[in-house]
Amino acid sequence: MLRRKGHHIVVEAVRRLKEMGLNDFLCIFLGEPEGRTRYSGEVWDLVQATQTTDVIRMMGPPDDMPAAYAAQSVVVSASTQPEVIAAGDP
Repeated sequence: MLRRKGHHIVVEAVRRLKEMGLNDFLCIFLGEPEGRTRYSGEVWDLVQATQTTDVIRMMGPPDDMPAAYAAQSVVVSASTQPEVIAAGDP
């Protein structure tokens, strides 16, 4: 998990959704369990502070990322910086 990926922005959006009365959804951050890095620990602290632990989960990387994406209703990219494309990538 990296700050530039915008997890903290998603947590705030989830908090706002809950304030609007929406709570029949689940937000899953894939890639690393809470507390593993400084930033992921900060994100989990924010999840707790915003009282969104009932709708936000943090999980390790899936064995099959394409299948994980396919199983979702919505996939959010909240990156705050453009992704770097390696030479030769389309």
